[in-house]
Amino acid sequence: MTKIAIVDDLVLVAETLAEALKSKYGEHIHAYSPENLDHRILRNYDLLLLDFDFGALGNANDLLNELERLEITDLKIILFSSFWKPQVLMVCRHPLVLGYFNKTYGLVDSFAAIDAVLAGKRWYQPQYAEEIKRLMKLPKSQVLTNRENEIVGLLQQGYSKPEVATELGISINTVRNHVTHIFEKLGVNSIRQL
Repeated sequence: MTKIAIVDDLVLVAETLAEALKSKYGEHIHAYSPENLDHRILRNYDLLLLDFDFGALGNANDLLNELERLEITDLKIILFSSFWKPQVLMVCRHPLVLGYFNKTYGLVDSFAAIDAVLAGKRWYQPQYAEEIKRLMKLPKSQVLTNRENEIVGLLQQGYSKPEVATELGISINTVRNHVTHIFEKLGVNSIRQL
C-alpha cells in the first residue's frame, strides 16, 4: 500500500490532487498545508509531493531543512510548482528530491513521475530536465546558502533590498553582496528572473 502526502499552501490544490491520485494509488493519500503540518508525520509516507512556494509561510527549503533536523532520510520527494526558475529547480539537488513537474503538467502525465520516483528513480518533466541536470552538476560552492535562500524568498515576495536588510537584521551592503552572489550562482541578471 503506497502512502502519499501532498504539501501545498493552496489547500484546494492539494486536496483536489489527493482525490485525483486516489483513483490510481488508493486511499492513503493526504493533503496538508505547511501552516499546520507536523513534519514528524511525514515519516509515515513513501512519497511527498511538495509545492515550492508557500507564500508568507516560506518555501520547500524550509520544509527540507526541518526534515534534515528530524533525520527523515528515506522519504522520496517530487517537487511540483508553478515556478521553474533556477532557484526553484535548484531544490532538485537535495538528496530526497527525486523529481520535478510543473503544476501545468497533466494528471495522467504526472503518473510517470510518481511511478518512477516510487521505484527509486529520478524523473524530471522533459522540458526542464536539461536545466535541472545542469544545476545538479554545479559545484557545492554554487549552491545557495540558507541566508541566500532567505533573501531570494523575501525578494520574490516583493520586499525591496532595504526591507530585506531590516527584516533580516543585516546591512543593505550585505544584502547587495548576497544578491550579487545569488545572480552569479543562478546565472540571472535581475530580481525578476529569480
